[in-house]
Amino acid sequence: MASTPQSVPDLARLFASRGNVHVQRYLHSQKRDDLERAISTVRTAIGLAQNDSRPVLGPMLAKFGTMWLMRYECTDRKSDLDEALRYTLWALDDVSDLDSDQAIMLATVSHILASRHERVGEGQDLEEAISRMRTAVRIQSTKGEGSLLAIMFNNLGGLLFR
Repeated sequence: MASTPQSVPDLARLFASRGNVHVQRYLHSQKRDDLERAISTVRTAIGLAQNDSRPVLGPMLAKFGTMWLMRYECTDRKSDLDEALRYTLWALDDVSDLDSDQAIMLATVSHILASRHERVGEGQDLEEAISRMRTAVRIQSTKGEGSLLAIMFNNLGGLLFR
């Protein structure tokens, strides 16, 4: 007999996992319908987790922001980029300074801002992208994970070159 989720956090995690399946399918197939299903499913997970499951909300929001960024790469619509930024900033606000994903979320915010700078051309977005990436590098350098730190340094160099 299949296990039934016993609580809202369990149900939220179940929806988030299903959304991840759709994202993986999208990455393999590049069918936008899979990405739309992922967005819809994770939106439901966030709705479930928002009031009752704070510990799982931050990672869900970060993943959701990344999904909107993927959607922007398909549609080139600024509104999708704005949603990516909104959810990723919300994720960042929802995690503690001790969260191991904080540097990754900051790097994602930096990437979104750099993309918006390329699309709209506002210098303020580029300056904020550089600032966020510098903070991500500083945080990541305390964790001792060299490969991710190297990627962040590379991305920072790319931002500074612009």
